Amino acid sequence: MSLMVPTSPDTLPVNELIAHIAARYQEVHRRDLPELIELARKVERVHEAAPDAPMGLADALDRIFLELDMHMQVEENVLFRAMRQNLDGAIAHPIALMRSEHADYVGELENMRELAHGFIPPEGACGSWRRLYQGAAALDATLREQIRLENEVLFPRFEVAQTRCTCAHA
Repeated sequence: MSLMVPTSPDTLPVNELIAHIAARYQEVHRRDLPELIELARKVERVHEAAPDAPMGLADALDRIFLELDMHMQVEENVLFRAMRQNLDGAIAHPIALMRSEHADYVGELENMRELAHGFIPPEGACGSWRRLYQGAAALDATLREQIRLENEVLFPRFEVAQTRCTCAHA
């Protein structure tokens, strides 16, 4: 009986890596972010008088969700489709755009971390507040890992292909 050794996403073939990103990150963000936004609104509303309440966190999460949803649609409908079809020449601009947006998301994550006080709930925080910070910390970790996989593993596979000269020199 052989044991299945989990494969690191870093070593997956392109199509499997794209499928992994879609299932492990994109579907999860789409599922979890609306609930996290509602939880943040509840915590802000109930604890608005508390000096350490995460005021503005719901709006930050909402902004991340809206921008991330558009970003993921471009990835799925343009970039990942071109990668699956091995259309190397058609993806230099979309990759550059995705990298730029990834840098923006890192800034948004830093803002979210600041609004959530480093994801450390205050002494005596209610269960909703604790769940909010756990969810925000999970979002921070998973979105950073998705960005790493795309920037450091997926995109370079196509950027290297694009730098190869395919023209004939005399």
